[in-house]
Amino acid sequence: MENLTANIETVISLVKSMMGLFGEFPLNLVLVAMLGGVAFKLFRKGRKAAGS
Repeated sequence: MENLTANIETVISLVKSMMGLFGEFPLNLVLVAMLGGVAFKLFRKGRKAAGS
């Protein structure tokens, strides 16, 4: 459970740092799409792990 919490905190900090970049470079749509894909992949794996 500690590993999961550390992973979630890492993902949140990564997203926050990327959002700062989007403020400076708003045309970085490829990066937005990649982050969205990673987020959906993480949620899908979490849902499968939870058994839903």
